[in-house]
Parts: sequence; C-alpha cells; structure tokens
Amino acid sequence: MLQPHKSDEPESTPSLDALRYFTVAADCGSFQAAAERLHVTAQAVGKAVASLESRFGLLFVRDKRIRGLTPVGRNLLAEARPLIESFLGLPERVAPAFHSGPKGAFAIASAGSVSQYVLAPLLARLCKLHPEFRPQIFVQAQDAIESHLLSGELDLGILIAPPVSQELYVTAGAEASPVIVAAPEHPPSSWDELGYVVPTGVGMAPPALWPDHQFPRKMLAATDHIEVAIALVEAGLGATVVPHFAVAERLARGRLKIVAPLPFQVQTRLWIAYKTLTPTSSYIMKALLEATQQTEAE
Repeated sequence: MLQPHKSDEPESTPSLDALRYFTVAADCGSFQAAAERLHVTAQAVGKAVASLESRFGLLFVRDKRIRGLTPVGRNLLAEARPLIESFLGLPERVAPAFHSGPKGAFAIASAGSVSQYVLAPLLARLCKLHPEFRPQIFVQAQDAIESHLLSGELDLGILIAPPVSQELYVTAGAEASPVIVAAPEHPPSSWDELGYVVPTGVGMAPPALWPDHQFPRKMLAATDHIEVAIALVEAGLGATVVPHFAVAERLARGRLKIVAPLPFQVQTRLWIAYKTLTPTSSYIMKALLEATQQTEAE
C-alpha cells in the first residue's frame, strides 16, 4: 500500500505494492486468486509482476498458468516476504496504541468536492467514535496541498493526481472517473446532443473533468459549486459531468441516472499523500481507503 512517489526513471526502487502483489501471487499460484485475496483486478497483479520482471527478469515459470518460481523469483520472494511482513507490522511496533483510534488535532485537505462527499461523512463518524479526535478540514488546490504537506501544516492530503514532489509518499485510492448524469426522466442521448450545467470550482473546471477543446459542449449554465450543478440537473436542466463519488448515492436511489457514455477514455483516481506517517495518519488512511472502495463498489 505504501510507496514513495516515483519518477519515470527505469532504475526506480520497486514499490511495496508490487512486491506485495508478487508475494501473494507466489503464495496463491495464480494472478486471479491473488487478485481475489488482495481485492484488486488480475490485471493489476499482472502489471505489478511485469514491472518487477522488467527490473529483475522472469520471476515465474508459466505458460497459461503459473508452474513455479524461477531462481530469480525464489530469491526475490525470500527478500520481499520479510520486508512486507515488517512493513505491515510497523504501526503496531512504533505505536502500540494504534488500534485505539485517532487522537488530537489532525489537519487534512482535499481538492474540489472530495471534502464534501468523501471526507465529511467519514470524519463525522470518526469524531463520534473517538471524542479526542479533532480534525481540521481544508479545501485547497493541489499545489497548495503539496506545499502544506511539505511544510508540515497538513498531516494528510487527498489529491486528484499523483503529487509532483518526490518528497511525498502516496498511495492510490478509489477511482474518481467522471460520469454524465441527468434527471431520471431524461432520455438516453449521445454526449454531443446534450446541454450541460458546468461546475467550475476547485478541481472541477475544464479540462480537469472534460477536455472542451477536443469535445466542445453546449453550455446551459455554469456554477462554482458542484452541489448547485447537481441540483439544477435534478430539477431537469440538462446534464452535468461530475466525479462518480459525488453522485453515487443519488444514482443508487434513482434520483439521477447516467445518460451518455464519455466520448474519451479516462481513468482518474484519488491519491492519499503525506510526508510523515503517524499513528493517526495510518488510521485515517486505512479508513479512507475502506470508505472510497465502498463508494466505488456502489
């Protein structure tokens, strides 16, 4: 789960995620079984193994199935397993009170609508469960979040793209891909037949969600608040493009529906970034991953 943000240099250090996927695949004997244990896709396991093989050479003897480990694979497994086990036990070793929950002041920031739709419900629940926990929540642009993480003013940041700074650590959260939604009575359409309410707040403005220079849209209205855009669409005014997590509950309840596929391929993701790992940061990060994965599955 934990890995330093890496550059594109070929000699970068293998990520702990890739090593963990490899060890589980070696234990399970197949990428599919490993994916089920890890709650990821088989393609994600295969990609992680491929990244290691590009660095070290072939790790598995396989045709259509894994038949065993190569000598290099056995050596890597012997090195990787204690490393992974040591990392997973780190919070309990450095902070025995880790499982007692978050405590004290904690500064966290996110870009755009993540604070409203992801952070607010989660932190409200944690505050009720842990009265000594006092979160401070900020909405900031991505560059400001990175700057404040580096200066120590923030403990954790949720980003809509991997951080630029090589000094920050990052772990991938749930997908945050955009969807085109409208009121339930709106007929299915193609994207270019629709009129749009365009949200222009932090992290929402084109081209963050939609490349208007490539796919020009008919604009019916614009607003700097995503909830206003969603409310206008619920009231029957055209369609809007927003991250799936912002409308997941409304889609589940039938208050909105997806009316058109996107005209371009996009796969965006939330990223949880920090500079220093503390017991409370570890707890919040785990809770965020669980909350966003649940939203992604809905």
